[in-house]
Amino acid sequence: MYICNMILSTIILGILPYLSSGVIDTTNVETLGLTMTDDTKTVTIFSPDDETHHYANGVVMTAFKDVLYCMWQSSKTDEDAPETCVMYSKSTDEGVTWTKPELLAAATDSSYCTSGGWIGTKDTLTAFINVWPKDMQPIGGYTYYIFSTDGSRWSEHQPVRMAGGQVMNGVMEQDPYPMADGRIVGAAHFQPGLHVAPIYTDDPSGHSGWHQGQMTVHDRGKQSQELEPSLYQQGDGTLTMVFRDQNSS
Repeated sequence: MYICNMILSTIILGILPYLSSGVIDTTNVETLGLTMTDDTKTVTIFSPDDETHHYANGVVMTAFKDVLYCMWQSSKTDEDAPETCVMYSKSTDEGVTWTKPELLAAATDSSYCTSGGWIGTKDTLTAFINVWPKDMQPIGGYTYYIFSTDGSRWSEHQPVRMAGGQVMNGVMEQDPYPMADGRIVGAAHFQPGLHVAPIYTDDPSGHSGWHQGQMTVHDRGKQSQELEPSLYQQGDGTLTMVFRDQNSS
C-alpha cells in the first residue's frame, strides 16, 4: 500500500497544474482526498512466505497474446541487495489469478539486476533487464534484453544498443512507452553514475536504434537531481515526464 500511495502521489504532483482547484487535498497523505471507484478490485499477484524473498519493487505490467505479465525486482529484505533478481508472473484470466512467480533474470557473483519494463509486438515479447556491476563506482549499470515468442521460453541476454551500434551505457528507468506512431519513448540513467536523459527508438522491438534526447537536468555529481521518471501523454499528444526529486525541492 505504501508503494502504491507513493506512486500515486508522484503522478498527482506531476498533473496538479492541469486540475481544477479543490480536486486534490495535499494535506491528506493517505488518499490525497480521493475516493475509490465502486468497481475497484484488489488482486494479490505475490505474497511472501518464509521460503521466499520479502522485498519487491519496480513492478511493471503488460499484455501479450491475451496474457497479462508482471515483472518486479526481488530480494531478501533490502533494495538493491547483492542477491537482487527479476521475477515474473502471468495471468490468463484478465488478472484474477496469477501463476507462481518464476525467475526472469538472476543475480551473479559480479552483478545484480532490476526490472526495466516490457515491449510487446505481435509475435515477440521483450523484457528489459537492468544489470548493475557490484564493483562499479559511482553506481551505474547497463540495459540488456531477453525475448520470447510464448512468454515461457526466453532468449539469452543481449545488450540494448544505441543508434550508432554501441551498447547503451546506462539503465532504463522506468518502462518504455510505445506511441501510436510506432516510436518508443523512455528515459535512461547514463554513466558515469546516474544521469537521466530521454531516449527514443523507431525499432518496434526496442532492441536497438536508441537515440539520446536532450533535456536540462540538475547535476548532483554522481547523479542528476531528477531520477526514476514516469511518462504519460496529454490529450493533444504532448509527452510529459514526472521525476523523483533527489533534492526535495
